[in-house]
Parts: sequence; C-alpha cells; structure tokens
Amino acid sequence: MSSLSLMPQFIAGLKNRNEETRIKTANDLHRFVSTELREMPFEEHTAFMDKFYHQIFELVSSSDLNEKKGGILAIVSLIGVDVGNKTAKVSRFANYLRNLLPSSDVSIMEMAAKAVGILALSSGTYAAEHVDYEVKRSIEWLTGERNEGKRHAAVSRYF
Repeated sequence: MSSLSLMPQFIAGLKNRNEETRIKTANDLHRFVSTELREMPFEEHTAFMDKFYHQIFELVSSSDLNEKKGGILAIVSLIGVDVGNKTAKVSRFANYLRNLLPSSDVSIMEMAAKAVGILALSSGTYAAEHVDYEVKRSIEWLTGERNEGKRHAAVSRYF
C-alpha cells in the first residue's frame, strides 16, 4: 500500500471534531512516520512528507478551530521524528506556529505556545536562535501598542 493512500485517513482524523480522535490520529501519525514510512523507499518517504507538510499548513491556516488543533497536534507528533533535514523541519514548524500567535481563541493560543516550547526544547542548536526571536517578539507585543490578543499570546508562551 502506498504511503500517499494513507494521507486522507490521517487528515480526516486530524480534522475531526472529537478531541480524542484527533489525539489518536496524531499518535498514529507519529507511529507511522517513525516506523513504517522509514522502511519505504526514500522517494516515497520524501513525497509523503512534502505533501503532508502542505496539509499541515492547510490545517493551521484554516478558519476551523478543530482543524487548527489537528494541525498543531500533527506538528507536535512529528517534532521528534527524524524525517530528513531537521533544520528545515524546525524552521517550517516554527513558522506555522508563529502564525497561530496571537489567536482570537485562547485554546489555540495555549496549544500553539506549548508546541513552540516543545519545538524549542527539541531543536538543539537551532533553539537559541528560535527562542531569541520569540522572546524579542513577545517583548515587542508587551511594550508596544495595547492589543490584548498579542499581550495574552506573549505571556502564554512562557507559562
């Protein structure tokens, strides 16, 4: 069975309105990418990840809160998995998460902030650059024009 044929199943589970289904799908995705996908030919592995990164972008860019949550869960499930160029993956995920802060929904903001923390902890040498950028951005939001959404996002990143 082609890895690409499994993608709709993962996407549907991550979009699901039921939180337990989204979490189970994210765990299944982690297991699939860290075991079965690694055994497949390099070209198939690369094709799956390229298409899946695009799908994650679509999820986190959606106006539907459940899809955003599914996208965040997908990012968290893939953070620690070796899927090729780690620096490119970390940069991509950091940008996806950066676009979720601030959010009008506190649960999205909290999930994204936790994911940023997990990403920073797992990104090794890239962590210092990433954390430095996020701290500067948070300080700007706290000291700049009064925008409660940005202020909440700045504070939620560190708690």
